[in-house]
Amino acid sequence: MRGYIRKRGRGYRVEIHIGYDANGKRLRHMKTLSNKKAAEKYLRQKLDELETEGAVRSKKLETLEDLLRRWLHSTAKHRVRQRTFEAYEWIVSRYFLDTTIGRMPASTVTPADIQKLYAEIMANGTGPQGIRKAHTVLRQAFQSAVKWREIAVNPALSVELPKVERKKEMRIIEADQLPRFASAALEEKRLGALWVLAISTGMRPEEYLALTWSDLGPEYRSLTVHRVLVRARKAVDGEKNWRFEPPKTKKSRRTLALEPEMAELLAQHRVQQHGEKEAAGSAYEDNGFVFATTIGTPLHSANLRNRDLKRILKRAGLREDITLYSLRHSAATALLKDRESIRIVADLLGHSTTRLTADLYSHVTYDMLEEASAKLGKRLFGGDQAPG
Repeated sequence: MRGYIRKRGRGYRVEIHIGYDANGKRLRHMKTLSNKKAAEKYLRQKLDELETEGAVRSKKLETLEDLLRRWLHSTAKHRVRQRTFEAYEWIVSRYFLDTTIGRMPASTVTPADIQKLYAEIMANGTGPQGIRKAHTVLRQAFQSAVKWREIAVNPALSVELPKVERKKEMRIIEADQLPRFASAALEEKRLGALWVLAISTGMRPEEYLALTWSDLGPEYRSLTVHRVLVRARKAVDGEKNWRFEPPKTKKSRRTLALEPEMAELLAQHRVQQHGEKEAAGSAYEDNGFVFATTIGTPLHSANLRNRDLKRILKRAGLREDITLYSLRHSAATALLKDRESIRIVADLLGHSTTRLTADLYSHVTYDMLEEASAKLGKRLFGGDQAPG
């Protein structure tokens, strides 16, 4: 029997068997009502839902806004990194709160309702990538509601998403221009070592900005990446607007070897930092950062890009649309063009798989495949004899 009514104190409890969880444990939907007639009516209603929809809508009158908030704090918060959770909160606030669809009962939202919302969002200037990010949040929230047996199907699964434009040209500093960049960077009054480290290791900005002196090996000939620096989306009075987080993947935790020249630059940089610390006195906030402001606080990537990097690029006579991540791409591209193995480049960058590296730098690997094909063709048709 799928459901029954049991006397419970002064009321009547309805129990309905709705399936089993992943461990084989029986799942029940239960509700206690004040009188038997109401309990019988409720049982009939829920059994009908179970028969026609395959689920019991226990949160029938909950709005989409309520579902999203509940999903954020009961599920998402415990599954994703803090930075991702903050991004999810921002997406919910921007696209779903205080909207027509947000005020609708979650169980009544249809694919057409979602499609209409996306069209409105795009009309207001949000691009395909933004739509897809919003859709990721909505799809996951609805999927949780399905697992919770509150709706029968996930309406977000039947929505047409806008096509994403082809990737823009990867902005890089060409291999033969790297010495010009390094030379221009070392003309800086401070932080020259930061730019040389970035271009020589391919580290992510959030990785080298999180480096502390304890992360460096003896004589600065190696460094270990085991954290990233994250800025809070919202500033809170009395709290730091930054924090450390572990890297996104296990592969991002890595140890990199440093050349003697890089080690010497870091040693010189530390001497300069000691001088800044003495000059600042009690105003210096010693967080142990390798690269910090003149008072010891963490550097802000936006300031580095808009102020320091642009100045260096202009001095070097290089394209000024280069970004902090362009330095990472430049390092990887130069290595691949020098025929370094894709496995080594993936390990250096901290990529989770070599496939990710190959996809990201397909423009380089395609050139390498063309050359390999030309060599084989020359052997077959050009007269060169293969070694015997």
